[in-house]
Amino acid sequence: MRPLKIFLFFLFVVLLVSAYKHYDDYIEIDKIFETETDTEIIQPADSSFSEVYDTVATQSAVRLDSATIHKDVKVINDVLAVDSIKNEGVLFNNNLHEFYSALNNCNNYLLRVVYYGDSQIEGDHVTYTLRKGLQEKFGGAGIGFLPVQMYYNMTHNLAVVTNDFEKHAVKYADKTNEKYGLYGQYFELKGKKGSIRLVNRGADDSFRNIKILSSGFSVVQVLADKNIIASDTLTNADFEIGQYRFTQTPGEIRINFSNAANLRLYGIMLESEAGVVVDNVSFRGNLSLMAYRFGNELVQEMDKQLNADLLILHFGLNVIPDKRPNYESYRVAIERDINTLRQNMPSASVLLIGASDMAHKVNGELRSHDNIEEIIEAQIKAACNCGVAFWDMRQAMGGKGSIINWVEKEYARSDYAHLTLAGSNAVGEMLCNDLLTGWQNFNSNSEIADTSVLVYDAINAK
Repeated sequence: MRPLKIFLFFLFVVLLVSAYKHYDDYIEIDKIFETETDTEIIQPADSSFSEVYDTVATQSAVRLDSATIHKDVKVINDVLAVDSIKNEGVLFNNNLHEFYSALNNCNNYLLRVVYYGDSQIEGDHVTYTLRKGLQEKFGGAGIGFLPVQMYYNMTHNLAVVTNDFEKHAVKYADKTNEKYGLYGQYFELKGKKGSIRLVNRGADDSFRNIKILSSGFSVVQVLADKNIIASDTLTNADFEIGQYRFTQTPGEIRINFSNAANLRLYGIMLESEAGVVVDNVSFRGNLSLMAYRFGNELVQEMDKQLNADLLILHFGLNVIPDKRPNYESYRVAIERDINTLRQNMPSASVLLIGASDMAHKVNGELRSHDNIEEIIEAQIKAACNCGVAFWDMRQAMGGKGSIINWVEKEYARSDYAHLTLAGSNAVGEMLCNDLLTGWQNFNSNSEIADTSVLVYDAINAK
């Protein structure tokens, strides 16, 4: 029995020493997390990750100024007269020439599409297929912008997990003006410290390049698969981008914040260094974007570093139930959004998406809302007056009453308003292919088929 007792005693000593060493390592990590020092890179001996931290520099690619891009446009009062300008589903195609030109050079830099919308695009609807199509054609990877909140994205099979931040976003009923930034929202810590987890369930390679958009002060610690990759200090700047690159694709990234003061996060970016990225930015319940409330100076500063090339505005769903004698005030609101965006992001082209079809029961019979035509006319007038492109989503769906057929084919929900994932994918495919048609025509290449008709026929054939 004595040898057994001796063995057990030595085993207990070994376990005790190991536990103490682990506790000591934990204390050292905690010290790193709490200490306000200059940037420090920490590489665990057992980690195969190799990392670099830097601040994102403004891209050096030559971009046109607003005087070159936005020419004087004659106001068109007769909406029907502009139908002759239609080119494969995209109205005013010439107003996207700068975007098409940028597509030809995006192998040298990251071309950013910022897609603003209401609940019709929530959860990466529409943008997923648009992004996928553009990235397959022009390169690029990643989902781009992600909000800092409890968020799960089905299409990319990733999750953003945190309970430590409070969201502030532009809301239609709230008239306060804040420095929301380019994405119309920011996130504040509820206390002095907190953390965010990003779970890469789809093994997306874009997790190798993560950016944090912020202002204010905080000590930051970045971990990939529980290995400490970097410790850094945010500099209390009005706006900065922290970037972390990994040589391997992590399954999980954890970002810890401590000793925070006036810290605001404007989002997280998962994206490549070149090619195309499409940011999904949704505002549930909003009738319009209300870009004038984003904070002009902050938007301008963010755009200098993020470089938006195309801004897409996809609203109108919440306007349809709002019956009005006319929609002139709505047209004015759209034009105010467009003019504000172009003032703050002068190198970006703008594309306005028309309202989708929507139905309700009238005397027991399903019918499209009778004011949709007026709403679309107001949208087209705004696009004409501001000299931006327009895409008729309702027409792409099949025109008046098409939502009824889409519900029957399970491309729209039973509320006869919102699209299912399959329906939003169809819309994203039609939009992407119409943009590619315009790009091909811009480059004087051979024409491709009207993809709106092809996709719609496929829906009917289901």
